[in-house]
Amino acid sequence: MNGYDEFKLAPNKYRVQFTGNEYTSEDRAYKYALRRSAELTRAQGFQYFKITNSSVNKTKSTYTTPVTKHTASSTDTYRYESGQIKENESITTVSGGEVRESYTPSISFNISMYHRDVDDALNADVILSNFDKQR
Repeated sequence: MNGYDEFKLAPNKYRVQFTGNEYTSEDRAYKYALRRSAELTRAQGFQYFKITNSSVNKTKSTYTTPVTKHTASSTDTYRYESGQIKENESITTVSGGEVRESYTPSISFNISMYHRDVDDALNADVILSNFDKQR
């Protein structure tokens, strides 16, 4: 499952998770989890939040590309005084069958939300303003 997930732990505490896909960097996944934490903080009527616990997971997937074969044929006919000669030529190209790996990042935060600034708390509006600039 890709995207956001959250789980309420207490009236002002949540577990927030973002799971990317094979094209999502770990840094981008972290930023998305941070963004969702700020959005959730504001949606719950709070201004500040602290990350009380965090975890990073990478899920490795492997797959084998499909094997394909392509055959091209040609026939050449040559005429000589002694008769006619036909030459057939076929070339078969096989591709695929490579094993590829991909990694899917998942970032989880446990956050506590506050109405007032506390030590090391993040201001949800400041966090969200960083994302407004990226558009």
